[in-house]
Amino acid sequence: MAIKPTLSKGTRDYAPLEVVKRKYLFQLIEEVFQKYGFQPLETPAVENLTTLTGKYGNEGDKLLFHIRSNRSLKESNPQIAEALKDIPTGFIPESSDRGLRYDLTVPMARFVAMNWEKLPMPFKRYQIQPVWRGDRPQRGRYQEFYQCDVDIVGSNSLFNEVELIQIYEEVFTRLGFQDFTIRFNHRKVLNELAKAWGFESVFSSVLISMDKIDKIGISGFASELQEMEDLSSTTALDLVNLLSADVSEQWNILNQVMGDCEGWKEVNYLIQKVGNSHAQFDISLARGLDYYTGTVFEVVTHEVQMGSLGGGGRYDNLTEVFGLKNMSGVGVSFGAERILDCMEELNLFPTQLTPSKTKLLFAAFDEETFEQCSSLLFEMRKLQVPSELYPEFGKLKKAMKYADSKQIPWVAILGESELKEQKISVKNMISGEQNIISWNELFQLS
Repeated sequence: MAIKPTLSKGTRDYAPLEVVKRKYLFQLIEEVFQKYGFQPLETPAVENLTTLTGKYGNEGDKLLFHIRSNRSLKESNPQIAEALKDIPTGFIPESSDRGLRYDLTVPMARFVAMNWEKLPMPFKRYQIQPVWRGDRPQRGRYQEFYQCDVDIVGSNSLFNEVELIQIYEEVFTRLGFQDFTIRFNHRKVLNELAKAWGFESVFSSVLISMDKIDKIGISGFASELQEMEDLSSTTALDLVNLLSADVSEQWNILNQVMGDCEGWKEVNYLIQKVGNSHAQFDISLARGLDYYTGTVFEVVTHEVQMGSLGGGGRYDNLTEVFGLKNMSGVGVSFGAERILDCMEELNLFPTQLTPSKTKLLFAAFDEETFEQCSSLLFEMRKLQVPSELYPEFGKLKKAMKYADSKQIPWVAILGESELKEQKISVKNMISGEQNIISWNELFQLS
């Protein structure tokens, strides 16, 4: 009985044209990363659960994909092996001790902790690889997706944050986005606010609610605050008023609350350095991951209804859990799948993108001309011209249809009379013009 072909939930196939578009995005992003001095890194898809758990908060840990151990209890326990000796397979899976990577930042931190003595410091790395999360699939959200990360580890300088904002600015501008915002906030500002307004005991809960304001609105945020038992009604009202105020009023409130707070000084520094860009300070931005300790970032477009297209932040203590102290880092990520979906909707891909690089297709009338076409094909390939030979002779109509379907610009047709004169008929598939040229002239098409 035939099996109905299906895809695993939250995953996608990529047809040839989609692959070309993805490569276009990745190559552009990689080019910008390299322009700013970053080096490539790749880490395994599978990490030990001890590496992954406890880095993304309770909600993040729930989305980790666990990998069932492929060792049997027979292999790991001699006593059980004896008891199961008459069972043919004896395979009883152990509990999982590994998982698929959730993001690229934690594996990078693990790599740095293992190799820091051999790395140039600060270590500037970029990474373009897939990650996996057990999210509920929906538009712009998948269980398998690519991230394009760029991080600087081993430096406390705020200039790193400036460069990351510039990278976001350049990539999205070069991709053709016009109306987008690079939102940023600072965890130390949020910490100071919690201390001043007395909501430290429910800090994490408030941040989670703040992070959802785009989805639930200010009224939904107010409702969630009311349900927090350890949050006073006065503080809840102050938070609602702050987040619903316009930018200038927010600034006045925060200036009074923050004073000489280090985080507030850093926010002012960034505003001064990136004031003429798409970057914008946003006190409502929280970013839910537990490992952020300083500046946090998020990119949103206002041209398409979509969630964030990228995000990141500074993490002062991420490598410490792997035994490496005093190694501050900061980085941002591009959400490739959402960016690609937005580019498709906005028609931002170059029109000349095509899955096929073939420039010339040979088509033959009969067996004799087919053999000569194969010789000419080999010569064109020696000249580095991407070329093909339609595999069936005498099927010119099918050959032309094939060339059209792959957007091959030239078709070379060899008939009996052309063979005798060492000539060939070449058709321009774009203009429709067709001429008979010599084989030497054919080689000059390269």
